[in-house]
Amino acid sequence: MKFFFLIQLSLLLCSFLVSNSFAQEIRTEAKVPKAISFPEPVYGENVKQYGAKGSVSVYVLIDKTGKVSVTGAFGPAAFCSDLKSPTLLAIRNAAMDAAAKSVFEIPLKDGKPTEVNVHLTYKFGPDVDEAKNSNELGPKTISGGVINGKAKSLAKPYYPPEARANGASGAVSIQVLLSEDGKVVTASAVSGHPLLHEATVEAACKAKFARTTLQGNPVKVSGVLTYNFVP
Repeated sequence: MKFFFLIQLSLLLCSFLVSNSFAQEIRTEAKVPKAISFPEPVYGENVKQYGAKGSVSVYVLIDKTGKVSVTGAFGPAAFCSDLKSPTLLAIRNAAMDAAAKSVFEIPLKDGKPTEVNVHLTYKFGPDVDEAKNSNELGPKTISGGVINGKAKSLAKPYYPPEARANGASGAVSIQVLLSEDGKVVTASAVSGHPLLHEATVEAACKAKFARTTLQGNPVKVSGVLTYNFVP
C-alpha cells in the first residue's frame, strides 16, 4: 500500500499548508520560521498492513536558537475498538521522530529571535486511486454534517486535570464514521485544544445512533460531533 503525507503548520494565528511548497497567511507580527527540511515519518510494514489513515498532530516548540523540541502529539484516527493499539502508538512515534528531526530557521518577531509553538500535522493513507476503488467496492457512505442532534445518547467527556490546570477550554470537534448499524467506528479530533482531544475521542466512540438508510438500504455516515468544555 502506498502512503502519502502532508504537513500542515499552525503558528498561533498563522496557518500554513505544506505540499511541495508553502502557502502562508500571516496574521501576527511574528515572522513565520522558514522550514528548512521536513523528513518523512518512517512507518514499519506493520503500520502499512494495518491500513489506518488519518493524521498525527505533533506539537513542537521552536526556541530562540531555532532548536526544535517535541512537546506532545495526538492521533491518528483510530478504530474505536482499537484506541490503545501498539500500531497506532508506532504511527504516532514515527511522526514525533520525524518532527524532532525537522529544521527551521530562527523565528523572529520585530526582527528579534523569539519562541514559537508550531503545530505539525502528518497526514497519511492510501493514494487517491486506491481510496476511490475501495469506496466503489464498499457500502455507500453519506455525509451527515454535525450530528449531535441525531444521537440517541452522547457520553460526556471527562475534563483532563492537565487540561483544566492549563486553562484549556472551548469547543472540540470530532470527525466520526458510523457503521451501517449506527455504531461509531472511527473517531478523530479535527479542532479544539490538543489537551482535550484524547478525552473527547473516547467520549465520541461511546455515542449511540439509530441506523441510517438511503432508499431503504443501510448506509455508513460520516459526520462531526462537537463538545464544549467550560472551565
